[in-house]
Amino acid sequence: MLLQQPWARLVAEGVFPALVRSMSTETRGRVAIVARGYDQLALIDGKPPDKREFPQPGIIGSVEIPDCEKIAFGSIAAELNRRFGTEFAGFYPRHYLPERSPVYLWSLKKPRILARFRPMKLENKRRPWLRL
Repeated sequence: MLLQQPWARLVAEGVFPALVRSMSTETRGRVAIVARGYDQLALIDGKPPDKREFPQPGIIGSVEIPDCEKIAFGSIAAELNRRFGTEFAGFYPRHYLPERSPVYLWSLKKPRILARFRPMKLENKRRPWLRL
């Protein structure tokens, strides 16, 4: 799973119980969380993420994907609120929400952050497959 920093680390830390995506996934089970790039709109305590604290590109951790469910485009915020509470629904980065249908909710369980970041070389437009 490729994610920008700081979201990659936050998924590995268990802050995100789900991701909202514009595409479905058939993948189930444990997957690597690979940090690739920085979200230029993200702020940590009102400042851009510290690149030493949020390194990339590389493996941050892993998470299990037990389910992927299609949800109604017009009810994304309501679904996040109903399933995960108002705090998470308000925290979820709005600029990461799909701009049109279809919309899928990827459930995330049992996150694990690596004790040590594993740098890796990523080629442009290639998605790495890794054995954990």
